[in-house]
Amino acid sequence: MTDEGLRRSVVRHVDDGEKVHNAAYMSGVSARSMSFALVGAVALLIVAIAVGFETWPQRIAIGFAGGTIGIAATTDYRILARTSKGLVLLRSSRIRRRATALIKRLDSSTVVQPVGSNLLITEYLVGSRRYFVSRRYQQDMNAIIDR
Repeated sequence: MTDEGLRRSVVRHVDDGEKVHNAAYMSGVSARSMSFALVGAVALLIVAIAVGFETWPQRIAIGFAGGTIGIAATTDYRILARTSKGLVLLRSSRIRRRATALIKRLDSSTVVQPVGSNLLITEYLVGSRRYFVSRRYQQDMNAIIDR
């Protein structure tokens, strides 16, 4: 069953009278994530050296934190919803898991399929992009696929 708050947030961004059947929260790695991770890691490594961290394990740990921040800052958060008019892709907030803007309506030929999974997440191909979906939204993603 769809998270009611998530579904209501999608309703605000679609046409009047359009019904939202299912909505799933997804995250995807941006094309620029690795660049930002590298820059963040190197920057904090330099800061760690400059402020006096003496051992390399400490410096590397701080650099790793910078890389993690870089990836988190460039992760794309999206909502895929099945409505009475078809599939829609929306931008989502990072924390509250709510739709913030309609990105586009997907045409009926758009591929939506699982491509891998583990105990926590399933990776889906939505068009040409890969997104990660937590177990909390698996049932909704399956309903969207079975349209």
